[in-house]
This record gives sequence, C-alpha cells and structure tokens, in this order.
Amino acid sequence: MTPRVSVLTTLYNCRRFIGAAVESVLGQSEGDLEMVVCDDGSSDGSAELVEAVGDPRVRLVRHGENMGVTAALRTCARAARGKYFAVLESDDVAMPGRLKRQADWLDGHPEVDAVFGRAELIGEDGAVLGEDDVFRGVFAEGERTREEWLRWFFEKGNCLCWSTVMYRREMYERTGVERAALQLLPDFDLWVRLALRGRFGMLEETVTAYRRLAGSLSVVTPERLAAIAAEQAAVLRHFASAEGVRAVTGRDDSGPLARLELARMALGVPSVAHRAFAVELLLETDLSGSGEEETAEFLRVARPILRESDVYQKMKVARLSRERDKYREQVAARRQRS
Repeated sequence: MTPRVSVLTTLYNCRRFIGAAVESVLGQSEGDLEMVVCDDGSSDGSAELVEAVGDPRVRLVRHGENMGVTAALRTCARAARGKYFAVLESDDVAMPGRLKRQADWLDGHPEVDAVFGRAELIGEDGAVLGEDDVFRGVFAEGERTREEWLRWFFEKGNCLCWSTVMYRREMYERTGVERAALQLLPDFDLWVRLALRGRFGMLEETVTAYRRLAGSLSVVTPERLAAIAAEQAAVLRHFASAEGVRAVTGRDDSGPLARLELARMALGVPSVAHRAFAVELLLETDLSGSGEEETAEFLRVARPILRESDVYQKMKVARLSRERDKYREQVAARRQRS
C-alpha cells in the first residue's frame, strides 16, 4: 500500500526531542502517512526510543556508522513509499494539519514540484521565542517570483526552512538528489537547483515549529567558517548556467557581457565564496564567438578584476609578511640603541 505522504526524519543523538517530533506526525489529520526515520549512528538511545513507539506507520532504518545528515536523508528517501515527501528534522515539530494542508495544495497545483510554509521559532522548552530573537527574519515569508528567489539566493543565501518543505518524489528527476558530500548547505544547494529547473510555492500559514537550540549560533570556529565558504562556492556554481545568469542579472541573454555583469554583482557581496565565483566565472567565459567590440569591452572590465581579486589572499599574505618584517626590524633597531 502506497501512503499519500512519507515524512523523512534524520536522527543523530536527539533523544531529548525525537519523541515530540514523532508525536506531532502521528497526531496529524492526514492519516494516510508513514514516517521514515534514519538513525545515523546514534549512541544516546535515540533509535531505541523510536523503535519503542510501536506504531506500524513509523519505520526505522539504521546506518552502521555516522555518515552525515545528507546521506541519512537519502536513505530515508530511498526507503520511503509515499507520493509526497515531507521533511521534518528530529528536533522540530509538525504543526497540526500540516501534512494534509500541503498535500492538498500539491494536489491542486500539479505543475509545482514543492511547497514550503512558515516556521515558528521555539526554544528547547517548546516555548515560542520572542520577536527580539536573533533568528527572527532568517526564514522567508510570502511568495516571490522565480527570478526574485534566485536573486535572493545569490545575494543573501538560504532563507527556506528544511523542516517546512513537502515535495513530489518525482522532483529529483529534475533537480537531482542531495549531494552527500555537502554537510552544511545540502538543502540550500537543492533549493537553488529547484528554482533553476523546477517550481515551488510558499504557503502563508505556519506548518512547522523550528527548534533553535541554545548555542547553535555561537559555535562558530574557523574550521566551520572555512567549510561553509567551500560549500557556498559549490552552490554558487549553479548560477554560472545560462538560466542562472539570465535570472540573476535580468538580461535576455547569457553571453560574455551578461556573465561580466553577474561577476560584478558577485563582487558586491562581502563573501570570499562570491569573490572566487566572480573570478572563476570570468576565467571560464568563452569569447571565441564574440565580436571584436564585445571582446574588448569584456576584457577592459575583466582584466583589472582578475588582477586585483586576490581570491587566494596571496597579496594579503605578502603585505602582512612585509609588515611583520618591518616590525621585527624596528624591534631589533630599538634593542641596538638601548
């Protein structure tokens, strides 16, 4: 029997909250559902807690070792049997009526691949967070055009909540699946591909309570920042496609001058990944079919950008080295005088 909706939940050492997530799914008004939980090598008894639920609609699959959230989600999707897939992270809560509302919406919009909704912010105790919480405003509200979504993604990054999405299982035929190597931005990568190759909608109502854990914004290490930049650079490469260039720049073409405009837009974003994207975009622009005038205009602007970009911070390192050497010379001179 094929259920109408499969809820996909990845689980890793989340014993404290997984019970509330499961309860919120089993209490949905949409009764034709299954919940597929992939335990990604938990060691805190999370999987055993799910196993003890004893409801045939809840299916537990296991990884023998921790493989990361993206691989766990792929395992869920492979095991799922539903017409629609809804994602719910293990520490979040599905609002009453969520699954039926989104499934009904997709039934009524067969041309659309996925639908998102609003997310309410809650704390570890389940209480709604105040309007002054630093996470307020992170998630988008309201509908946008495809071009508006893509420009937002390009300039500002992800603004969609993974735990609010429901999509057709056939969506992957257009977008491709999540890239397992991405550990921090797999959802953002998928949304960009969805905006480029498919269609999605946004419900005005709240469909998920998104739990913000204490310290989740404060754990920022150099290693994490470097990993985010690397994955952001991988996502930005999607915008080098002809469709991406046209959507973000608003131009009718995706030729060398349109790519030049996109590169200049990227340089306007204070991000190492965007700077690297701009340089890569210019270096890979094919001028073989361009006329002399177009080629000259492209090179007039592109050459200074390429000279001064310093993507790998070689000039910065050299400058700091000179300043260090100068300081050492000054210290040595003071010691000699004394």
